[in-house]
Amino acid sequence: MEKTGRFTRQERLRLSGDIRRVYKTGKKVGVEGAKLFVLENAGQFNRIAFTLPRSYGNAVERNRTKRLCRESYRHQRGNLKSGYDIVFLTYKGYDTFQERSGQFCQLCEKAGLLRV
Repeated sequence: MEKTGRFTRQERLRLSGDIRRVYKTGKKVGVEGAKLFVLENAGQFNRIAFTLPRSYGNAVERNRTKRLCRESYRHQRGNLKSGYDIVFLTYKGYDTFQERSGQFCQLCEKAGLLRV
């Protein structure tokens, strides 16, 4: 497996107002077990947030799922177009890296984020 670099601070969508804006006005695509909300930003890089429903297990399960999602993004970010705010909403039941990575790829393809 090749190294694709760290998940940097500038790539994080952290403010709740920004995340809410992406939820309300962004394009929404979904597959079984996950949804992706996408909104163009004025920057030259993508910013992403990983969210879970409130009923998603205990802290250990939530943290593990977020780690899997971050790693899925990290492996795909070289294939994505730049200049978007992205929120990746995941649901319980798909808890392997292969499943999360597959979901993320499908969602990016549906949203038109993959480079041609």
